Amino acid sequence: MLCDKCKKNTAQVHYTENINGKETKYALCHECAAEMKKTGEISFGIPSVFGGSIFGGDMGSLIGSILTPQKNQRTADSKKCDLCGMSFADLRREGKAGCPRCYDTFGDELERTVAGIHGGTRHTGRVPEKYRAKIEDAEKIATLRAKIKDAVAAEDYETAAKLRDEIKEIEGKGETA
Repeated sequence: MLCDKCKKNTAQVHYTENINGKETKYALCHECAAEMKKTGEISFGIPSVFGGSIFGGDMGSLIGSILTPQKNQRTADSKKCDLCGMSFADLRREGKAGCPRCYDTFGDELERTVAGIHGGTRHTGRVPEKYRAKIEDAEKIATLRAKIKDAVAAEDYETAAKLRDEIKEIEGKGETA
């Protein structure tokens, strides 16, 4: 997608502005977004907790500034992915993982980072309609399994059996759909 303003560069900044119910969307390259921010046409910023600015350079520097050092940063930086050899410092600098195994290797660090940015690690946004029922059923089953565990711990086997039957009913409904 090309930048809405210059029509030359690839749009890398997507900005939606809602003023008094009037929504305006922009797809901008970094240069045009920085210029529009400077002139006041658009206004936003990254909270200072993350350090740096979204317009400080390429996307790698944005991600690198967001992935700020944690308490045990020396340990994380000395840890390397056994497949590609990337360290967490490399990941912060590059703004992307070197291979799929990096997500396993740096899982704890990435989870803390994502939780800090988004306020949690569980998706709470919109879900495609065709998956909504399946996701709701999976969440209900997980809740029921936790209740079964509590019922068994309390030696309330009758309640546990009812909950088990409810899970079977939900799972059976999913198979017929």
